[in-house]
Amino acid sequence: MSDYPAVVEHASELGVVAWVKATASNETGSCVEVANLGSVAGVRDSKLADGPAFTVDGAAWSAFLARVQ
Repeated sequence: MSDYPAVVEHASELGVVAWVKATASNETGSCVEVANLGSVAGVRDSKLADGPAFTVDGAAWSAFLARVQ
């Protein structure tokens, strides 16, 4: 169980974390950013740095990445 909520209105509610932009972002900058929060991954829209964000269980995030890469 994570100490982080599943969804937040503002990404800053997840604390001070290092967000990493997806390497497959397009020329308009439309992409997602991910933060390692320990047992979960935080996900947000790169264009809305303090907009909504959500967390995903680390194992589920790893499984997702394995399928899309």
